[in-house]
Amino acid sequence: MGLTRTFARLGSPRVAAHDDDDEGRAAFEIDDGVRLRRLKIVLIAALVCGLAISRRLWLSSPRTYPTAPVSDALPGIPFPLDYLWLAVVILLLAAVLVFERPRKFVVAFLVAAGLLCLWDQARWQPWFFQYYFMLAALCLAARGDEGGAGNSAALDACRMIVAATYFWGGAQKINYSFASEVMPALLDPYLRHLPPAFGVLPTALGVAAPLVEVCAGVGLLTRRFRRAACLLALTTSAAALALLVPVRANVVVWPWNAAMAAFVYILFWRDETTPARAILVGGKSVARVALLLLFGAMPLLSFFNLWDSYLSAALYSGNTSRAGVYVSDSMRERLPESAQASVRRVGDKNLLSLLRWSDAELNVPPYPEPRVYFKLARWVCARAETASDAALLIEGRPGMLDGARTSSTYDCGEFIPRLRAETQRVER
Repeated sequence: MGLTRTFARLGSPRVAAHDDDDEGRAAFEIDDGVRLRRLKIVLIAALVCGLAISRRLWLSSPRTYPTAPVSDALPGIPFPLDYLWLAVVILLLAAVLVFERPRKFVVAFLVAAGLLCLWDQARWQPWFFQYYFMLAALCLAARGDEGGAGNSAALDACRMIVAATYFWGGAQKINYSFASEVMPALLDPYLRHLPPAFGVLPTALGVAAPLVEVCAGVGLLTRRFRRAACLLALTTSAAALALLVPVRANVVVWPWNAAMAAFVYILFWRDETTPARAILVGGKSVARVALLLLFGAMPLLSFFNLWDSYLSAALYSGNTSRAGVYVSDSMRERLPESAQASVRRVGDKNLLSLLRWSDAELNVPPYPEPRVYFKLARWVCARAETASDAALLIEGRPGMLDGARTSSTYDCGEFIPRLRAETQRVER
């Protein structure tokens, strides 16, 4: 019955008429309760889609790509416990959707999903990070009466998260690598069918796209430019889907881009009254300040390698580190078949692409932080017979103006002390 009432109310939204705006047009505001119910439906639908597409990421038994827990002291999650854990997470999301006052189910989901993320840092994908804290913001609504201050607080918190995601997503793309590598790669499947004159598009869009996202993020905070910012934000989401869907690239972010467009429409369109101050600081509660720091301030630290890039809206920015593992011919044969399929020949060496392996098996890119790369390399080196059987190559984040990356190489002796000791003994 709760779900039936939810959809029934969506069909007949309440609106509140306000005074005429500066241009003499009647400004109609959608009721906060209606916005919140729509937001909850889109948020949970997008989250379930993301979990379904990347389902192996959230399990441990049916995959060969190793997990990267925050601590090696955490025990493995065996079958069928991993399946049961994921089932509980999904059932809690269903309960959040069905019940009108879902605070206890939201809290239970945050605990269950948050603990699950401790067992694998690859689960800290940008889309999940955003959804997770937008769901946490729904708890703000549960504290107030229906249609009261609680609803406004939850909506304003989500508005801040969405606006910050657009802003930092654009800021992360203001670099040489995005314009010279990422954008050309995205456009290549289409440019090859167009006349040579269109070859200037990657550079032009590589410069324009980041600025559009930054302007959208800032404009969404303002009442004067909110409508224009909505159009910019919707354009960026539509453009991303237009580039990715036809070539079936990175399927897991399709729901995210669609959801971002829906979030903009639900949270900002036909909202002529919410000021930037309410979106950014709200009632100055501890929760609101924490969200502002997490989404508004912490991403700045990522430019100084003091905060994770994927927690700073850096997906598809080119502004992340990358890594691969060189393996010997004998070592390649000791890898799982899924990993062997991701090994390619580079000169006279075999390079295991962590990106290809992760994407092929988990439907997500690897988490681009050195500490995670070290855990992956340690897993590979556990199968090595000598220190030189495998070597991890890490390329740091690119320079903003020239795209130059520093690189570091670590052989298996760095991860398996026994192999280092044996190598030193042979050398003596």
